[in-house]
Amino acid sequence: MPEAPRDSTLTEPTGDGAAPAEPRRAGVVGASGILGGELLRLLLGHPSLELEYVSAQSRAGRPATELNPHLRDTGLGDFEAFDARVAAKRCDVVFLATPPEIAGRAVPELLDAGAGLVVDLSPAYRVLDPDLHRAWYADVERDQDVAEAAAYGLPELSAGAGGDGARIGRDAIRAARVVAAPGCFATAILLAALPLRDVEGISFDAIAIDGKSGSTGSGARLRESGSHTWRSNVVAPYGPRGHRHVAEVSEALAAAGVFAGPRTAGAAP
Repeated sequence: MPEAPRDSTLTEPTGDGAAPAEPRRAGVVGASGILGGELLRLLLGHPSLELEYVSAQSRAGRPATELNPHLRDTGLGDFEAFDARVAAKRCDVVFLATPPEIAGRAVPELLDAGAGLVVDLSPAYRVLDPDLHRAWYADVERDQDVAEAAAYGLPELSAGAGGDGARIGRDAIRAARVVAAPGCFATAILLAALPLRDVEGISFDAIAIDGKSGSTGSGARLRESGSHTWRSNVVAPYGPRGHRHVAEVSEALAAAGVFAGPRTAGAAP
């Protein structure tokens, strides 16, 4: 993976907590989904970032506000087709809000094109161990060298006793060219479980998690189970045999030293 300088002001506030004097240029790839649309809203209101590139391959040339009418008065232009070289040239940081099958290929393409920082919101690079990744994401091909260089993007995590914290924590995020954003369930689980590391006099071999997710968690694709009539006022299990976020949760808990050795975290959403 080619080396490129990172500008620390992408992740570091100024001394007085204010935004950098020069806003950094940001781009979104995969901006036509629910996650991408919400990311557009956040970036357009961010004091330190300026939106310069909005890509949605299936809707290239169409107004981005067609899917995001609430952003109609923001000056948002048309969706562009994805081009790694264009994105890397025009942006200081590129966010990927694509399915993992696309992100697995797009992240190394962006790095090869010279992108300074790539933030991947998909699960393509969250799990470090290649066997564990294949067990949960068999259809997601990726570059293992990129996975080993990526930081896990939950800054509240830090290395603990007996854990390998090379890819977790604020320092790892600051230094990385690729940040793998954690999953929704994983974020909630890890923030809840991390304090267990500091409690003396208890031991455990497993953690059981009962998680709930809203309908937007399944994305924008039309399906019967996502309709309002099916979802409204209903709680239904969809992963009773285990959830794929278990992989990243188990790795992160081990790296943070919550588990002293190999353990499991079982989730039933």
